[in-house]
Amino acid sequence: MARKKSDKQVTNKIEQTVSTILSRLNLPFKEQVVVDKYTVDFLVDNKYIVECFGDFWHCNPQQYTSSYYNKGKKKTAEEIWKRDKERKETFEQLGYKVVRLDRVMFAGLTKKDLPRSKWRLLTDKELNFLRMLFELQ
Repeated sequence: MARKKSDKQVTNKIEQTVSTILSRLNLPFKEQVVVDKYTVDFLVDNKYIVECFGDFWHCNPQQYTSSYYNKGKKKTAEEIWKRDKERKETFEQLGYKVVRLDRVMFAGLTKKDLPRSKWRLLTDKELNFLRMLFELQ
């Protein structure tokens, strides 16, 4: 069962961008919702969980070794990867479809040629592609 964690929203730039996209798609969604024992970034239409994976907080395997110690989380990259996998498995067992976004690419959409920490709005073509992906008409 999902419940909202609090009225205060903790967002970063990727989460703000995802929120804008979901709003433009007219999808019902909640931010920072507790599902089971985990807080998820977005619960979309009560069936999709969208997680925004930053390179640092989720220790992108292309940038960090398994022994890297993340001081912010006080865990090694391997421990973080294991927890992320357990979260995904829990959500799937509860019947949710899980979508993980990283700051570089999602569903064929890329931030190609955008400087680090910058963002852009999606084109109508990209929005239509996402509608198709999420089976929306």
